Amino acid sequence: MKTQNIILTLLVSLMMGNLFAQNPLSLSDAITIGLKNNYDLQITRKSEEVAGINNTWGNTGIMPSINFGVTGMENYNFNSSEDYRTQTLSPDLSLNWVFFDGFSARITKQKFEELEAQSQGNTVVLVESTIQEIILAYNNCILQKEMADVFSELAKLSEDRYSRTKDSEELGVGTTYESLQAKNSWLEDQSNYLQQKVNYENSVRALNFTLAVADDMEWEMTTPLETDTPLYNIEDLQGKMIAGNQNLKNQYIYQNYLAKETALAKSGY
Repeated sequence: MKTQNIILTLLVSLMMGNLFAQNPLSLSDAITIGLKNNYDLQITRKSEEVAGINNTWGNTGIMPSINFGVTGMENYNFNSSEDYRTQTLSPDLSLNWVFFDGFSARITKQKFEELEAQSQGNTVVLVESTIQEIILAYNNCILQKEMADVFSELAKLSEDRYSRTKDSEELGVGTTYESLQAKNSWLEDQSNYLQQKVNYENSVRALNFTLAVADDMEWEMTTPLETDTPLYNIEDLQGKMIAGNQNLKNQYIYQNYLAKETALAKSGY
């Protein structure tokens, strides 16, 4: 029995060593890595660049357009007296310039500006949501690790209690029932610790997925989990929501874009 206890203790110690042998990672570093590796954010930034490139007067039709072309023709004539070949090249050059089209060029330029602003707003929203996911995943890892520490300490206390009741039984001052009850508590605490270790590993895996790194990366969270419970005023929260909510700003931008689409349709008349 003592040999089994020693082996079980060694296994738990090895698992605890693997649990805490990790690379240091602060919350700011996690946010930097996540924003750098996020593929959705990379695609959104490319879309923002495309919207910026399209936002030019040249795409509105206000500039003159020059078309140049060359038409070639070649003829062969075969007869009994003489064979000959003729070649003809016909160049063509045209200049088109619309002087007035119901202000559609100006409206189109405004529409491009709204599209660029909306694309920038989408990037901001994605950055905010990505940072939120990273913070939640990072803090969840800290929480799961602290819970694993608590279960580990409980397992050690249960093991000590079981060892004392076992010694009492051997000395004749304790009962077998008490020893079995202590052993059952110890095994249950060990099981809780192992389950919590799995929960912690799953939280690290979720963090690695959010950071877009290898799923077997192990970290040591260096930024402590702190709680801040300030007092809020409903009027201040409403003001901040209107001034800083990027989703709400994007809706206003989209309304302006639809207004430009309506004005562009009317310009044809």
